[in-house]
Amino acid sequence: MADVIEREWQFDAPDLAVVERWLQDQPVHAPFAFAFGEPKEQVDVYFDTPDWRIHRAGFTLRRRAKGDAFEATLKSIDRGSGDVSARREVTELLQSAELLGGDGEVVSRVRVIAAREPLQPLVEVRTRRRGVAVLRNGHPVASVDLDETALVHQGAVAGTLRRVEVEIAEPAIERELTGVVRSLAKACALTPASTSKFEAALAAAGLSPGGNLDFGSIVLDPAAGAAEYGFAWLRRQWAEFLHHEPGTRLGEDIEALHQMRVATRRLRATIALFRGVLPARLEVLRDELQWAGHELGAVRDLDVQIEHMHALQAGVPPEEATALAPLIAILEEQRAAERQVLTELLDSARFEALVQGMSVALREGPVVAARRVPRAADPREALPVLPGTVRRPVRPPGAAHDGGGEGSPGPAGRAPGRGGHDRLAARDGRRAPRPAARGDARRRG
Repeated sequence: MADVIEREWQFDAPDLAVVERWLQDQPVHAPFAFAFGEPKEQVDVYFDTPDWRIHRAGFTLRRRAKGDAFEATLKSIDRGSGDVSARREVTELLQSAELLGGDGEVVSRVRVIAAREPLQPLVEVRTRRRGVAVLRNGHPVASVDLDETALVHQGAVAGTLRRVEVEIAEPAIERELTGVVRSLAKACALTPASTSKFEAALAAAGLSPGGNLDFGSIVLDPAAGAAEYGFAWLRRQWAEFLHHEPGTRLGEDIEALHQMRVATRRLRATIALFRGVLPARLEVLRDELQWAGHELGAVRDLDVQIEHMHALQAGVPPEEATALAPLIAILEEQRAAERQVLTELLDSARFEALVQGMSVALREGPVVAARRVPRAADPREALPVLPGTVRRPVRPPGAAHDGGGEGSPGPAGRAPGRGGHDRLAARDGRRAPRPAARGDARRRG
């Protein structure tokens, strides 16, 4: 298994033969020598879940076939900034073509991200590659790959590419190699590639990762009316909530969980603010968002504490830093336990009902959703009961309501800050306490 940061230049090439001749014609006294290998065929198939969870977690998932050998790779989508692409790459050898047949670092991560969702092939990338070793004093320090690629979707070629990729193996030579790469690009009319092979294949196949998070209009137009405005804001935040769920499951970047929690608070604040013009079913779903937000908050609090302790540890003498290590270990153990509870929550039927309920309500919009609610003393009696929910009494007209937290779309100075929903709820006599045992009520969903 390899877990590395791949650093490389990527170029589109009008003619790979010109590149070959340029490399072959370099003088013997040049700082680098080039050793040509034989062309080889490789077939890459990219996979994701039907709702693009791998992509939303920030990765592509690739199964590569080289002859009878297979390997699985998770590669980060973010290529960084600058001329050199820098992406994390985690690779695992497979015993067969069965992608989930292994038990290494790639497969274990994929299982966490995908949860119960199946994997499906998206596109196939067939490449004829001629590798060229870049040598310094006889030792390989980089490689140049000359790729002729066919982009295949549903058995048909949807596009072709000619690429030159220069991958750095020894970071110390990057600065010196940069000059050679620039000379190569200028002499051979190479242009920096604007997309990865995966992105080019998706475009050729007409596939878009963001389509499943489209819940309707997100235009914040005051002229459309309060209900439409509120729905547009809710759709934005709900897309953010779902976008960060796979990264929250994986847990390698604490920012994903933070953004998911922020979206939860903003959703609750918006439902409270626009309560008078939104369908009653959203009030029930608001309670469910609070339930999910409690556990997100529990993990987030520990993330912040651990991050703070590491920063404190870095700024004190070594003996004091050593003394902080046991405390950090305790916090990390607590976080692992809370993350297990959070994973069970995200896997629960109750959370699935929340996702389905919010998604359907937001796609229907205010008019359709409102028409489905009977004009009764308690319109929520007409709604299906989500697993594990308890309905509260209807709030009498004019009664105070709780807020939701940072980022609400209300007037300046009126939106409650962090914890505002708890303070206002307490004032209103309706504070919802945490369960006494963390593995109790929240695990029953």
